[in-house]
Amino acid sequence: MPTTPSGVERLRLPPVNGRLMRPLLGFIALAALLAGVFSAIAPAGADGHTEFDVQVRARLQSDGDIEFGLRADGENLTPTLRIFSADITDQRWRVSSVVEWNGVQLQVIARRQADGDTEFGVRADGEDLLPRGRIFPADSAVDRWLVSSAVSVASPAAPVA
Repeated sequence: MPTTPSGVERLRLPPVNGRLMRPLLGFIALAALLAGVFSAIAPAGADGHTEFDVQVRARLQSDGDIEFGLRADGENLTPTLRIFSADITDQRWRVSSVVEWNGVQLQVIARRQADGDTEFGVRADGEDLLPRGRIFPADSAVDRWLVSSAVSVASPAAPVA
C-alpha cells in the first residue's frame, strides 16, 4: 500500500464498475427513504422535541351528559374526570383530569355554547389548543363516539446522555 509523507498507509479502492453502481445507488436510495420514514414517525425539531397528534373524542350519553376522552397517536386515553354534565348551562370552560402521554400533561377543555352545542379543545401542559371542527352538536346520536381533527403537541426533549 502507498504511504503518505507522515507514514500512514493509504487504502486504495478498486474503481466502481457499471455492475456495482446500480446496487450501490439502490442502497443509497433505500437508506434515504428509510431515513425519511423514521423522521416522519417521530419528527424532532431543532430543539430536540418530538411531536405527536392528539384528538378529542366525545359521545353523548343517554342521560344527556357528554363523555370526553383523548386519542394520542391512535391510543385512546381516558381521564378520570371526563363527564360534561347536561345540567351545565353557563359558558365557562370546564377541564378534565390529567392524562400523561409522552411526558406531556393532557386535558380536555369544554364549554357549553348559547345554542346548546359544546365547544371543546385540548390543554397540553397548560396551553389550550383548539382543533378544527371542535363543536360537539347538541343533537348528536346517543352512544356514538365522534373524534375531532388532530392537533400537534410537542413532547419534552429527551435527556441528553
